[in-house]
Amino acid sequence: MSSPNNDIRALQGRQVTHNFDICLTPDHDDYQLERVRRERVYAWHTRLGLPSYAKMKQAVRTSPGIDITEADVDLLPWNAQQRLDRREYERWQAESEAKVQTARRKFQDDERRRLREQRAKEKERARLEEEARRIEEERKRRLADAEARRRQEERERKRAAEEARNRAAAEAERKRLDELERRRKAEEARRQKADQARRLREEEERRRREAVELAKQEAEEAERQARLEQERLAKLKEEAELDRRREELERKRQRKYEEQLPPKLTNGESPVERAYRCFDLLGRPTRATLFAAKDKLEGLELADGDLETLPWTKDQKTLKYPKLHQLLQREERKRQVRQPIMNVWIKGGGEGRMSRPDKAEMKESIAEWTRGELTADDVSLMSWDDDEEVLVQHDNTEDGRIAAKMRKQVMERKWKEEEERARHMEPVLRRKRRSQRPPPVTLGNTPLERAYRWYTRLSGPHRRELYRSADEGVDLQRSDIDTLPWIRDGALLDFALLGQMLEDIETNKKRGGTADDGSGTMGTANQAERRRLAYNWYKKLKRPNHQVFVKLVEETFGTNLQTQDVDLLPWNDDQTAIVEARLPKNLREGRSSRRKSIGHSFGK
Repeated sequence: MSSPNNDIRALQGRQVTHNFDICLTPDHDDYQLERVRRERVYAWHTRLGLPSYAKMKQAVRTSPGIDITEADVDLLPWNAQQRLDRREYERWQAESEAKVQTARRKFQDDERRRLREQRAKEKERARLEEEARRIEEERKRRLADAEARRRQEERERKRAAEEARNRAAAEAERKRLDELERRRKAEEARRQKADQARRLREEEERRRREAVELAKQEAEEAERQARLEQERLAKLKEEAELDRRREELERKRQRKYEEQLPPKLTNGESPVERAYRCFDLLGRPTRATLFAAKDKLEGLELADGDLETLPWTKDQKTLKYPKLHQLLQREERKRQVRQPIMNVWIKGGGEGRMSRPDKAEMKESIAEWTRGELTADDVSLMSWDDDEEVLVQHDNTEDGRIAAKMRKQVMERKWKEEEERARHMEPVLRRKRRSQRPPPVTLGNTPLERAYRWYTRLSGPHRRELYRSADEGVDLQRSDIDTLPWIRDGALLDFALLGQMLEDIETNKKRGGTADDGSGTMGTANQAERRRLAYNWYKKLKRPNHQVFVKLVEETFGTNLQTQDVDLLPWNDDQTAIVEARLPKNLREGRSSRRKSIGHSFGK
């Protein structure tokens, strides 16, 4: 057996933690707990020099004065070598300690809960006593209130009886006074009747004299009013004439002002109406541009001779709108009166007249036959045969057939192009159906990426404002701005197309086929070719403005251009012409320089 000092040193070396449950006496309640028994066995195991399982059993059987049993030895965790597993022992003890602490906390919680319940019961008992006391006081108060009400009702009964007696006495007195008042009023009425008869006679005489005087005054007033009414009517007539003249002048001024404005489009198939629809569709170009578009492009619903019907100004840049108003009104009136005149011509003028009169008879009698609804000028609007005897039923029949044939050809070509585009450009169409959300900004050094970064920094400005910022010193060129896919005359960007262009740039960077060396020259060759093609069409179409050029690209066939190609040209601030000085050098030199270079190349 080891000494206590050795046991202490052994415990200190192993850093064993005890909870001193071995100090409990046999009469303590926790003395026989498994945790306490295991603690005592562990203490004896330490004192005995850490023996094995068999030696520990032997020591318990043979050594006197040991307060443990052989069954207690089995409480320790022994390993396969019959040695004590100290870590397992500490874990068991920790778990036992946790259970003891949990049991203690539960006991304490139960004790606190019991105390709370006891206090709650005492509070409830006090509340019930207070409630009983309050109910008793309430009962006494109600009894007192009932007694007070009974006394009050008794007093009210006595007061009501007294008031009834007083009312009866007052009613008798009132009847007596009413009788006296009735007699006094009867006497007063007889006296007033006599006075009224006298006053009536005097009033009748006074009225007769006033009637004679009033008749005389009314006659004089009537004469004066008649003179004033004549003067007022004459003045009103003059004012009405002045108002009529002012209104007539205002109507003429308004009509003249409206005639200076472009007229509204109509749906007729006359040459002037077809030509004016084409003129408005293409953004009101000049005469030279319109004729060039008709000769060089396809898709315009025009027949030969339609454009000659438009009334152009002397400078051939716009139309004479007053004259155009007259032509369109003439065509509209012609459509309105065609069927009524045709009915009159077929049925004749009436009884005793033959149907289908000639033009001269129609002009002479149309107003009488239609009661003024139609005039001789309306008859002149109709188409007659060469002898002016037969009215042509369908005017401009050949023009209508030509227009319908042209519309059919245009629609068939559009359908074919749409089918071809849908078959060969399905990825592009799918991309265009995406949402028009701005793509994320990239950090590349291509002109497109630089221009888009500045576009986002300046909160999405107009193309003119971005040009102005580039001229004021921003690290950006106008050619960089032109690489952006502008739409709506430079007001917005086509974000779907822009996103695809940025994706193509990133794809080329990843593939390594076209690396961005930082010079900002990616894609400029294709842009130069499209700019050259747009400039050639600009000259072929007699130099239209930006709006007309875009309309020609969108509404016609044969140019092989897109609206973005038009934006590649250096337009001025008003979008009316191209600034030739800002064109590339090879485009400014023109055809003569190209011929010269071709001649030199062949050794001429």
